[in-house]
Amino acid sequence: MVKAILAHLTGSECDDGVLTTAKRVGAPFGAHLECFHLRPNLAVLAAEAVRPEGDEDGLKISNRFEILRKQVKESAHRAHMAFAAFCRRENVPMAGAPPGPGGVTAAWLEKTAGDIEPLISQARFNDLAVVA
Repeated sequence: MVKAILAHLTGSECDDGVLTTAKRVGAPFGAHLECFHLRPNLAVLAAEAVRPEGDEDGLKISNRFEILRKQVKESAHRAHMAFAAFCRRENVPMAGAPPGPGGVTAAWLEKTAGDIEPLISQARFNDLAVVA
């Protein structure tokens, strides 16, 4: 029996497929979909934005960081919008945790980290993980 499904949302065009798959698998069981977005840690991204050559000026580094910051924010926004649109379109009620009220339910969860460990940890609390 599958009661809790982790659906990893990235803010990409794959999100709808992840959500649809999770719902199809979970529907016979009235499963709860935990829709999870892992937001990259900006401090880690900033460290990666600085090249070891050290010949770039501060403006180039600042511009690169600003682009990364914007991409992270937009990705999180797209993931959340895909989640909300899916719930509306598929009539999936939002609930905090399983069990749902007799059908598939969903919840939004977002965490910030420098690696994928939170995704792995979150998957341990679910019966199934759907990723793309």
